[in-house]
Amino acid sequence: LRAALQPALLLSCILLTCALACRRARATRGASSCGRSPPGPFAWPLVGNALQLGRLPHLAFARLARRYGDVFQLRLGRRRVVVLNGAGPIRRALVGQGARFAGRPDFPSFRLVLVDVLPWLLRFPNPVRRVFHDFQALTRELHGFVHDKVAQHRRTFEPGTIRDVSDAAIAAAEHGNGPPSGLGPGDVEGAVTDIFGAGQDTTSTALSWVLLLLLKHPQLQHELQEELDRVVGRSRLPTCEDRPGLPRLEAFIYETLRYSSFVPLTIPHATTTDVELDGFCIPKDTVVFVNQWSVNHDCRKWQEPQRFDPSRFLDAQQHLDRDHACRVMIFSAGQRRCIGDQLSKLQIFLFTAILLHQCSFHANPAERLTMDCVPGLALKPLPFTVTVKQRQPSLTAL
Repeated sequence: LRAALQPALLLSCILLTCALACRRARATRGASSCGRSPPGPFAWPLVGNALQLGRLPHLAFARLARRYGDVFQLRLGRRRVVVLNGAGPIRRALVGQGARFAGRPDFPSFRLVLVDVLPWLLRFPNPVRRVFHDFQALTRELHGFVHDKVAQHRRTFEPGTIRDVSDAAIAAAEHGNGPPSGLGPGDVEGAVTDIFGAGQDTTSTALSWVLLLLLKHPQLQHELQEELDRVVGRSRLPTCEDRPGLPRLEAFIYETLRYSSFVPLTIPHATTTDVELDGFCIPKDTVVFVNQWSVNHDCRKWQEPQRFDPSRFLDAQQHLDRDHACRVMIFSAGQRRCIGDQLSKLQIFLFTAILLHQCSFHANPAERLTMDCVPGLALKPLPFTVTVKQRQPSLTAL
């Protein structure tokens, strides 16, 4: 009798769980404490919609937006998440109501990873657990490196001589008239880590996509080199002052940023108060995902967005179309916009200009170049090989 009851009991528990989940889903889709909630897919018990996102969540969000609209909600574990797609809703939120969307979620890692919303996954031997522990190990290694460098700077610090950003942070936090905005000695390592990680990773990832697309479009590479030779000549290196005279190169860089969208999602936001957006109410402390990829691949804004075409950023006079360039979203918008936006673009321009001025890049005929990527906060192209040849005549010394 006991053996016969066990399947029935298990089935009853499953049905009860599903019934409670359906009731909760209906309540979530209905009126919230401040009004009508955004629509969204059914959320399963325990996992919510996490299993629907796959390796590339930005693509899943774009698919869901086609069904539920540019503003929709889902659940990751127990957490309610609102996803914003398209330039209109994103700018109305981050720019039009910037302060209300300027919060950050209270995730332990400060970035949403699966174990933040489903912590019980760490108890099982699975890929999520392995990746999470690898992430922890890499984080400890980076923090150890930065800690040693900052300690070295503290020992050799001279108030009248600022050698680099580490000295600047130490001077501001430990040698000023008072800690600015609560910044203290313990925050120096964190500030240096943020600057080092954000600046290096963004630029190196962008250059990886630049090289890949140069290999995929050799005729375009030749045209960009002709523009550089015409404007810069062969007797010196390109500088930032040459930028206005190199519209084709600028158009290529903007199209690379748009086409790759290598930062498809911003670091998650959170609402600081109840807020209304496009007729929907989003309660305070709701996690908000911003799908930048959807802005850069919106067929309502871009003609054939799936096609790589730098000429879309050139006007009838073959000058850079600034209005089109401003539509590309890679560094977020509003109060949480990346403060290194302009500096990063300048670095990418200079690196690309100098590399093309001095070298030619050739693909490996045995490799098939694709836009497939390694998932992460920043999307990186799959490993590829490249043959680099110095152009002649070249400078005698760099």
